[in-house]
Amino acid sequence: MNLSEPFIRRPVMTILLSLGLVFSGFLAYKKLPVSDLPNVDHPTLSIHVMKNGASPQVMAHNIATPIEKELLQVPGVESVRSMNNSGYTYISLRFSTDKNMDLAAQDVQNAINRISHRLPNDLSVGPLIRKENPAEEPILYITVTSPLLSSPELYELVNEQVLQRISSLEGVGNTEIHGSPYALRVQVNPQALEAYNLTLYEIHQALASTSNTAPGGRLEDFSNQWTLDSKSGINDPQDYDDLVIAQRNGIPIYLRDVATVQESVENAGFTVRHITKESNRPAVIVAVQRQPGSNTVTVANGIHKLLPKIQKELPSSVEIQVLYDKSTTIIESIEDVNFTLFLAIILVIVVIFFYLGRIRDTLIPAIAIPLSILGTLVVMHYLGYSLDNLSLLALTLSVGFVVDDAIVVMENIVRHGEMGKRPYQAALDGAKEISFTVLSMTLSLAAVFIPLLMMGGILGKLFEEFSVTLCVAVLVSGVVSLSLTPMLCSRLAQGKKEEEGSIQRYCNYFNSWMLSWYRPCLLWAIKHPKSTLSLGLMSIFLTISAFKWVPIDFLPTEDLDYIQINARSAKNFSSRLIQEEMEPVNEIIRQDPNIDQFCYFHMGGSWTSRFVRLKPRHEREDITTVVRRLNQKLEKIPNVNAFVSPIPMLELGLSKNMRGGYQYSLKGNKSEDLYRSARKMTEEMRNIPGVAWVQSQLGDGERQLSIRIKKAEATSLGVSPDHIQESLRMAYSQSQVAKLEIGENEYKVLLEMAPEYRQDAASLESLTVRSKSGKLIPLTSLAEWGEELGPSTITHVGQYPSVTLYFDINPDTHFDDILHEIQRLEYRFLASGVQGGIEGTEEVFQQYIEDFWSLSLLAVLVIYLVLGILYESFIHPITILSALPFAGLGAILTLWILGEPLSLYAFVGFILLIGIVKKNGIMMIDHALELQSNQLRISSEDAIIEACLVRFRPIMMTTFAAIVGAVPIVMGIGAGGASRSGLGWVIIGGLAFSQILTLLLTPVLFLLFEKVQKRVFVKHLSEECLST
Repeated sequence: MNLSEPFIRRPVMTILLSLGLVFSGFLAYKKLPVSDLPNVDHPTLSIHVMKNGASPQVMAHNIATPIEKELLQVPGVESVRSMNNSGYTYISLRFSTDKNMDLAAQDVQNAINRISHRLPNDLSVGPLIRKENPAEEPILYITVTSPLLSSPELYELVNEQVLQRISSLEGVGNTEIHGSPYALRVQVNPQALEAYNLTLYEIHQALASTSNTAPGGRLEDFSNQWTLDSKSGINDPQDYDDLVIAQRNGIPIYLRDVATVQESVENAGFTVRHITKESNRPAVIVAVQRQPGSNTVTVANGIHKLLPKIQKELPSSVEIQVLYDKSTTIIESIEDVNFTLFLAIILVIVVIFFYLGRIRDTLIPAIAIPLSILGTLVVMHYLGYSLDNLSLLALTLSVGFVVDDAIVVMENIVRHGEMGKRPYQAALDGAKEISFTVLSMTLSLAAVFIPLLMMGGILGKLFEEFSVTLCVAVLVSGVVSLSLTPMLCSRLAQGKKEEEGSIQRYCNYFNSWMLSWYRPCLLWAIKHPKSTLSLGLMSIFLTISAFKWVPIDFLPTEDLDYIQINARSAKNFSSRLIQEEMEPVNEIIRQDPNIDQFCYFHMGGSWTSRFVRLKPRHEREDITTVVRRLNQKLEKIPNVNAFVSPIPMLELGLSKNMRGGYQYSLKGNKSEDLYRSARKMTEEMRNIPGVAWVQSQLGDGERQLSIRIKKAEATSLGVSPDHIQESLRMAYSQSQVAKLEIGENEYKVLLEMAPEYRQDAASLESLTVRSKSGKLIPLTSLAEWGEELGPSTITHVGQYPSVTLYFDINPDTHFDDILHEIQRLEYRFLASGVQGGIEGTEEVFQQYIEDFWSLSLLAVLVIYLVLGILYESFIHPITILSALPFAGLGAILTLWILGEPLSLYAFVGFILLIGIVKKNGIMMIDHALELQSNQLRISSEDAIIEACLVRFRPIMMTTFAAIVGAVPIVMGIGAGGASRSGLGWVIIGGLAFSQILTLLLTPVLFLLFEKVQKRVFVKHLSEECLST
């Protein structure tokens, strides 16, 4: 079989096809979108609901529970989790990965519509449904600050002059403003209400009437037509003072008589500040998303060009700048990967030249590298892929693989030329002899990526593009090596008669020297098969045992120049006091020499957040040191729990964790047992060596006033309980009662008690409710109340009560060690009916580790099937795959010596290693079988010895090419490069170690199986003779 003959005999056709591939590849490269990660539809939706003034218990019982019950019936839902805080409910839904998320969003919306009548009518926000997709996260955070303008003035300015300009750019998707918009607050004096015989309900009704609009109809005569525009609303804030609330004895009572109207902000507790070493100013943040499928870099560049024009149109005191730009990380990562790719190509070419010693012979297989990559880009464009970190990583890895086939073909043709044949004949004979070997190597290597495509969950979706890219690159390289490579050899390869240069003589001397060492070792191994096989069996045992030596870490810390710092007040302080509590935190961050600038967010409650931009990497310490040092400083601040965590590159889009670190979740049927177990686990986990800190979701609790309505007394006085609850809501929840229209803008009008009448429990005594008879009844006659400590957060998992513990570990500690200690504590301290488990990204990785062995076994099985079909043998595939234990042991020992953990990328490297190491066996076994078929009198031992010696040079070349191709990866260049180094070390260690032992064990196994086959054949032949 000579697959290359048509291409050798028709060089013009071969060259034109290759040029067409080059041209198509460059066009595809220009059109491929650029992103940080593959555009994967994450199977997660979130629901957001807000109700001003509601306690966590009310949010959980009245909102979360009915929604959860309905959502559990939605097809494809795997888990439902809710988190309920004061006035806010967050529900996270995780679907099966094969669920169409657009259909899932429709199903969820239909489910909410079905139970909307059971939800409160006065919800402030929602229910809002959002896709939790990292690909749709903002690509830019733009800060607008001013030392002169207030927060609402900045918000107004940004909304009118900045937001619309940015939104109109091509490729820009949703844009959101994070700031404090203007609002009008009506603050009521309850004593004045009582004096005028009024209640909050009358105030509410009067204010609501100012927003009423109704069609006025139409007038027309024979020639004209007029539309009636009836305007009854208020368009000037000052007009609210003159609003008539009621009349008493013919005298109007104005709003100014019972309340104060103030211009304010929507959420008085909401704060956004931009902080640098020189300034601390109020700020407004504009978050910009890109449209699906658009190029992140192109969209960001367009915004960067627009911002200077906007800056010129703003007042001189206003400064606009970019806090976060996702495109810079993408550009840096892609440039670094491109450099890594280029370096890998150069190193591979050097290896080829080192073994062949001739520039012309070196360039022939080297051409296969760019051709294979360009061909892969064409397929990537057709499949809708992007140039991202994972696809470029696949292309970098492929450099060491795609050249293998071309090296094998080239080396075999050169060897025939060294026999004295002319280049044309050498190309025909050499290509014919090696075609089946190349076909076997290509198909078996491509087959190893099938298990990666079958990887389940979100990781499987993320690595699908990685696997397909590698698979396509291998297949394209196989085509190039059997077409262009032999054709170029037939025209350019050097013949035997040409004089050797000094470099070539040195290379030949080096190859001969290596061969002189290998030959006696090979002969010794064949003469001592038991010792060699014992070494192989021992390596299998050590490989299985060695996995326990290396710690497991899902994703090592990546340095993307950004960190997140969240802090929580340990006390139930007011918003003003929490701001004061956080001043030391902000000051420590601001004074840190590694930090450039940050934005501080406080949305009310006890939690605050900071998005921090670090200085460039060459101007500061590594991110692990920065995080550790900040944690050490912040943990010394009294009454504050602060958590520092880097921003990850590989975001899995799972449950949100604003506290940093890891998540451990407990759930149970009984809240009492659950809370008791959670407190005990929190206490015990703090004593685990290596745990930096542990915080429970329960915290110290939240101070609450529990109001019990006296239904019997209320009924006798003619007041309904619903009326009492509605009065409480209007008085203390700062609810919107009207909207103020000024020009094209709308502003909320909020109703609340005056500040001095909502400070403590005694303020409730001033609230009155009107009975059916018209009398004013004080709240003290209708209800009683008392202070108690309630949960600050209530969590449900599948409708069961749940508590999450957040913890982090020291930099020199590995997660799997901590996990074993936590599992030991579970058996000792969890109450009956309470279950615990890791959540978030670690949960996904634990599942992946469980699937790793089945994926590895599947990869071996697929390769065995492919080789068995190609060789029409049950035995030879086993011989070829004998290198796997050595490769696994070498990879594990390399990680252990270097102190590298078994990360996600390292596990992927192990699966790739299965496909790479078998090529040595293919080259040896295939040539031995060919010798046996062509020379009938040659013995199996002579055949395998000659095959090993003949194939020694291409085996060494392909192995070192794959090794040096992985060297740039272990260098960890660029943003997030260090986390991928484990993949490179697995390939380098596995190939280097298996190369030494495979060259000895494979021929011994070949001879062993040949003897077994002959015995079986002789026995079968004897039985046939006897029966005859």
